[in-house]
Amino acid sequence: MFLHGAELAELIQFLDEKSFSLIMRDARDDGKKALEILRAHYAGSGKPRIISLYTELTSLIKHPNESVTDYVITVETASAALNSVGENVSDSLLIAMVLRGLPESFKPFVIVILILMSVLIVFPALLLLCCICITVLIVFVQLHY
Repeated sequence: MFLHGAELAELIQFLDEKSFSLIMRDARDDGKKALEILRAHYAGSGKPRIISLYTELTSLIKHPNESVTDYVITVETASAALNSVGENVSDSLLIAMVLRGLPESFKPFVIVILILMSVLIVFPALLLLCCICITVLIVFVQLHY
């Protein structure tokens, strides 16, 4: 199967730049091979896929029109994708990625969370108190942002 002008124009509408460049570089005139390349890239568990998933996770940011809940779900989805290819994403990494992607207006919240996490390392018995404080902070943020 060859990609001709009309098919290529249709295909371009549905692919991102990376997918399109993979096809054009390695399977310009072979539709079957193009499909195999896309499957291997997006459903595979090889190093390129794992690197791509880590890149996605580490580059997530909360957009102004996005709720905190939707943002956290996006981070959890990226983490689940990594887990599905055998990569174990620690809770610490997830927390770091969530905090890193928050806008500047969340800086006081981020500072408090980091302080609470460092206190937990020294005094694990304060876990319940920290959970209560985090819940209060989340409610405050949701009410004021």
